[in-house]
Amino acid sequence: MFNRRQSWKCLPLSLIASAIGPLFIAGCGGGNGGPRPTNTPAPTSTPIPTSTPVPTPIPTTGTATIALKTVVDSWPAAKPRWRDIANNAYSSSFRTSFSYSTAQVSLSYERAPGAATFAGHISARGLKPNFAYQLKLAGKPVSGPQGWGTARSSVGASSNLASAAPVPHLVSGTSIGGDDWTNQQLGYAGRWWDDTLAPSTNLDDAYFRANTPSHTVYGYLFLGDFVTDANGNAETDVRGDRSFHITWQDEQPGIKDIVFNTFPVASSPSNYGYDAPLSGQSEKLWYELESGRTQPVRLPKGTYHCRLLVTEEAFHTSGGEGGGVWQTVLATEDVADGSAENDVVFSVG
Repeated sequence: MFNRRQSWKCLPLSLIASAIGPLFIAGCGGGNGGPRPTNTPAPTSTPIPTSTPVPTPIPTTGTATIALKTVVDSWPAAKPRWRDIANNAYSSSFRTSFSYSTAQVSLSYERAPGAATFAGHISARGLKPNFAYQLKLAGKPVSGPQGWGTARSSVGASSNLASAAPVPHLVSGTSIGGDDWTNQQLGYAGRWWDDTLAPSTNLDDAYFRANTPSHTVYGYLFLGDFVTDANGNAETDVRGDRSFHITWQDEQPGIKDIVFNTFPVASSPSNYGYDAPLSGQSEKLWYELESGRTQPVRLPKGTYHCRLLVTEEAFHTSGGEGGGVWQTVLATEDVADGSAENDVVFSVG
């Protein structure tokens, strides 16, 4: 599920940097019979020429790194999870003291991945221990009541079909306020949610085509989870070559298409997060693939402007009290903040 989901969850860059052409000013001619001026008044001061700002091009090669921000999930059903991947409850003191504002999480990603998929790396410190977090690439649709608009540089789409071409609407600035084309490509590879009518998640392609652009229908690709260690830390590579639907614990009866991994579950020497030490536990996790999607994922050629969202994995609220409901807690960009440094921009050749 995607939570505004947020679980609740292009454009050639050279166009953004195009130089602004010369400004031509047309003069007015006078009649032949009028008196000529006896002299031309000299200017009292020399005007200082003003430069026309030209957008700085976004690099198209190498690796970019973005520090993720804490976000407040506005999805009404979202609830925090206070249990680890094996359903062990965290201590009451941890529930009171823990805050994502003190965590340090960053995304490093390839601006031009070698394959037709998103590729990156997550570095995390100070998260919940022995905990699973969903990673999602989310679009930034331009239209609809909750859309990102065209106040700054944005990209439309020639149609609402997967075969659409990007249509630039370039205005001032280097950040991308919205990108319908990217939003559609991610949705057709993954799934959709309607941010205008809640709760409207796990929607199909027909719904998207019927309700765009009157509604703000987000497309997103669930890339998979990462799991923290006993100290709440993680270092993990991320690839977008699969379209996942959900993550299951081994003991759950869900559809288990691909083994994720088996993770040790133990407490740190300081029992970070727990009332008592944990030892000798492990949890095997599985992925269910998104139904009806082509696997592996191969994104169409183009430049993608999107966000990365981090959502607490709830395993369908497994564990009882404190099981959570897919609360999104971190993002590369919460709202259209005007900063190009927070835009996830990568190109598929």
